[in-house]
Amino acid sequence: MQPDFPRVLLGFAFCLGQGTALLSKSGWSTWLRTHLWVDARREEWPALALSFVYFFLVLAAYYVIRPVREQLGALSGSQSLPLFYAATFIATLVLTPIYGALVANYSRKRFVPLVYVFFILCLLAFIPLFEVQGQLNPRAFGAVFFVWVSVFNLFVVSVFWSFMSDIFSVQQSHRLFGVIALGGSIGAMVGPLLTSVLVEHIGIAWLLAVSAAMLLLALACIFGLIAWSRHHPVAGDVHRDNAVIGGSMLAGAQLVLGAAFVWYMWTWPKQQLLRIFGRRCDAQKAPPDSRTPFLRRMALLMLLGDCVGTVLFAMQFDVAKMFYPDGVERTQFFAHIDLATNALEIVLQVTATRWLMVRYGPTPGLVIPAIVKAAVLLMVAVLATPLAIAIAMVLSRAGAYGMEAPARESLYTRVDRETRYKAKNFIDTAVWRFGDVGVSNALNGMRLLGMGIPGFALFSALAASTSAWLGWRLVRSSGLAVENHTDLQSP
Repeated sequence: MQPDFPRVLLGFAFCLGQGTALLSKSGWSTWLRTHLWVDARREEWPALALSFVYFFLVLAAYYVIRPVREQLGALSGSQSLPLFYAATFIATLVLTPIYGALVANYSRKRFVPLVYVFFILCLLAFIPLFEVQGQLNPRAFGAVFFVWVSVFNLFVVSVFWSFMSDIFSVQQSHRLFGVIALGGSIGAMVGPLLTSVLVEHIGIAWLLAVSAAMLLLALACIFGLIAWSRHHPVAGDVHRDNAVIGGSMLAGAQLVLGAAFVWYMWTWPKQQLLRIFGRRCDAQKAPPDSRTPFLRRMALLMLLGDCVGTVLFAMQFDVAKMFYPDGVERTQFFAHIDLATNALEIVLQVTATRWLMVRYGPTPGLVIPAIVKAAVLLMVAVLATPLAIAIAMVLSRAGAYGMEAPARESLYTRVDRETRYKAKNFIDTAVWRFGDVGVSNALNGMRLLGMGIPGFALFSALAASTSAWLGWRLVRSSGLAVENHTDLQSP
């Protein structure tokens, strides 16, 4: 990395910030608010533009390499998914306390950029391995890359939304998160489009360099947002940017699973081990936390959504293995699926998501996509054709990321910072991958019992229906349905 790179990065952030500041002072902000439903106040435009570009770059960086992951993983077929998911789950369990330690000991202006720097370095380290891919075991290398990309995706997106919910208030999240999510959807559409065009010209290895370059630009957006938040802090917490959250590195798991679970699974065994070596440990079991019920419901909502996504993902893997034997063809197939999905996401976000969130809060965004998932899965159960599977994949993912994700993430603006960064990250990484392991093993078990595509689809439709009910209950039972129509943002 060149010595002047930080200066270039900060320069990019400054230019982008200056451009959005000029936009906020011009008549364009009024035109956008009137014609495109972009309900942003004058002082919010720089942050909205930076967040939009930031999420565009993060998801474009992921979707550039996602087809590479899929075509390598498809070599083993869907029967290998339980092993891949188990390895990913273990990796998230290892990384989650490390991330928790970063959050506990550093301010957000340090630990948020550090996460992205780590993944940039990893991407660059994979390039020479792809250059000599022919000398490596293709299945072993594919498994390693599949696991790494899965971890990469979970962490960069989870940290992004934690950061967003930390710099915006509840009402700002209702007005702005749909627009910000639109940036991610456009990035997710541009990413596979770039892959399908570039892979034949630069090869698979250098797609990783393209992804790394996008993450470098995302770093500039982070620095710009940190600067904006210093001048427009959430009311009542003007020192949030420099404050260290503190607490335990295991706080995220403890908040979600409960103090008793973490005590018996971690603290108590550690005490016994220390006593064997003659050392004393006086840690006491923590009392129940009032935040745990809400977080458990969020975790269950994540697991139910995973039942749908993992089943459709497994079906997609088998279709790719059967009809596309060549690696480039598989890469293009997955890229086309991603392109269709993200185009539909954009339509949803432009026409429905922001309007529903501003008018009715997060509840419709949690309920409507789940109902659609249940309907299209019933279609798959009846038809059981590759086209039906592809349509269900596109509709379910577009609803999940185009409507459900902004609604779900807006709920985290209402909780404290430790919950926002630690517990949310634990749900978005470890809980999600635990769901992958459980669902993929359940699929293999159902295959042994002779169940096919119709049975899998009915199983997922039941999960989607339960998710719709839980989404409707979640906001009300957690006391989050009460709206405060005054933005808690200081001038």
